[in-house]
Amino acid sequence: MENKSNGILKISALLVVSIAIMFVVNLLCAPIIEKNNASSKFEPLLQVMPEAKDFEVLYDVAEGQSTLTDVSDKIVAVYKETSGLGYVVLLSTTEGFTHDPITFTLAFSNEGVITNVALTSYPESRDFGKDYPASYIGSDSAMANVSLVAGVTYSSSAFKNATSDAFNVLIANDLIKAGQKGADQILTELLPTVFGSMATPTGVSQYEEFEVSTSTLYKGFKALNDG
Repeated sequence: MENKSNGILKISALLVVSIAIMFVVNLLCAPIIEKNNASSKFEPLLQVMPEAKDFEVLYDVAEGQSTLTDVSDKIVAVYKETSGLGYVVLLSTTEGFTHDPITFTLAFSNEGVITNVALTSYPESRDFGKDYPASYIGSDSAMANVSLVAGVTYSSSAFKNATSDAFNVLIANDLIKAGQKGADQILTELLPTVFGSMATPTGVSQYEEFEVSTSTLYKGFKALNDG
C-alpha cells in the first residue's frame, strides 16, 4: 500500500513539475511569439516604411476594426506610424482588366505626399511596367504628374483610382491635407466629362491640343477618335 502511495506521489510531483515548466516556458516565449506575429503582420508596412518604430491600427477590414469614416471597399488597412513618420495604407482593387485583385501598399508623409510604393500582387495579362508604381512617389492628392499607361489603361486606371481612395480616406479623416490642382490639370481632367466622345470606354481622353489665335480662347483640343 505504501509503495502504491509513493508511486502516486511521484506521478503527482512529476505532473506539478511538468506544469510548472510549461508555465515558465510559455511565460518566457509569449513575448517572443507575440513579437514574431507582429513582425509578420507589419512586414508589408516595413517594406514601404523601413525606418518605422511601431504602428497603430486605424482601420483593418479583416479584424473589423476602425476609427475612420468614409473608407472605400478598396482599402484593406490603414496604419499610423507611432513616431510621427506618417501613414501606411494597404489596398486591393479588382477594377483591372482581369478583375483579379491588384494589391499594393502606399506610404504617406504627414504632409500628404506618397513616399514609397510596394506592389504585392499584379495578376494582369498586360504589364504596366515595374516603374509605373514608382511614378507615384512624390505625389500629393492632386497627382498632377501621374498619367495612365497607353495600352494598359484598365490596370493603370485601377491603380490610380485605388490610390485616389487612399488619399481620400486620409483627407476625409483630417490626417493629411489635400493637394491643390492647377488650372491645366482641372481642364484636362474635365475633358472626358464635358466631351464624352473624346474619351475611351475607360475614361481616357484621346485628343491633341491645337493652337488658338484669339485672346478670348484659352486652349483648343481636337478629338483623335473622330468625336
